[in-house]
Amino acid sequence: MSNEYSAFKAARHFGRIEDLRKGILIYPTQIQIDLTNLCNHDCIYCFSKFTINKDSNTYFIDDKTVYKLLDDAVKLDIKSFHFTGGGEPFLHKSIYPILERTVRNNLEYGMVTNGTMIDFDKVELLKKMSWVRISIDASDSIMYYKLRAIDEFDKVISTVRKFRNQCQKTILGISFVVNPMNYGQILDFTRLGKDLGVHNIRFSIAWFPKKHPRFKTGYDMKKIKELIAKAEKLQTKDFKIFDLTKGRLSTFNCEDKDYTSCGYQHFTTVIGADSCIYPCCTLKYVSKANFGSLKEHSFQDIWLGNKRTKWLKTNYLKDMCSKNICWMEEKNKFIGYLIQEDVDHVNFV
Repeated sequence: MSNEYSAFKAARHFGRIEDLRKGILIYPTQIQIDLTNLCNHDCIYCFSKFTINKDSNTYFIDDKTVYKLLDDAVKLDIKSFHFTGGGEPFLHKSIYPILERTVRNNLEYGMVTNGTMIDFDKVELLKKMSWVRISIDASDSIMYYKLRAIDEFDKVISTVRKFRNQCQKTILGISFVVNPMNYGQILDFTRLGKDLGVHNIRFSIAWFPKKHPRFKTGYDMKKIKELIAKAEKLQTKDFKIFDLTKGRLSTFNCEDKDYTSCGYQHFTTVIGADSCIYPCCTLKYVSKANFGSLKEHSFQDIWLGNKRTKWLKTNYLKDMCSKNICWMEEKNKFIGYLIQEDVDHVNFV
């Protein structure tokens, strides 16, 4: 059974769940970090375009800040790092020294990348990745250019092949962000991924602000569902399809949540290219959700500090989260169940 996107992973961290149930603050198991806000692609559906303050002059996190964070993670029993964007991680000038420090500290790491700037002369470091997800979103060069405004389809396909051949222990995934322009290629993309020998494909759905012209274009969810159902029939024990489009449009409505707390933020936190800590990816770069800067304080001091502890006591679900999209609702419902003190009928499994 393939569990890469399971909503139930928190159950594996019994000690942390028990501490949360007792009201004890825990350290996360994962840190997601934007090494940069810059990218060499210009995707029309890029979430960061709508969330990152364009007036900000912070484009790269300082490498010394990352090194200290990686060292502190070992002391705090933080297990893994997820290098993502923001922008393209491999644009950071110190990406390989950062990965070297990550590996030296025996930390697991995964990577989200567009796959066009990777140096396979560093393959020994790349082999240490637990997983990599390469963003493609198109089954041919014409659609790729329409979506990304750059002609690098053949280059990224070459990268996928190199990963498959040279980093065989790394879980290799490719992603397809469904949007009003490309959803007709869902099945062709699945066939392409299977031919390339990737381990999995992740289908997610693009989010546009309601005032954005592409929001009005809309989605033919019936057609998307039909195409993904056909794609799922191509699965084998070594090739999996993860459909993250299900129910996602409803989360875009930014309505009140039907659960009482966000447990996900205790297990995963986000650090922006501005060196600041945020509770999750959708609140990244939102000033009211900024817990503090690693340029000024240690991770431990911020994590246990006044800003974050005050945040946890506020009605953030109503004040902040109901105004923003959330991709972690199923995880929050599950963690919320796990940390309840009294649960009815627990023995009737």
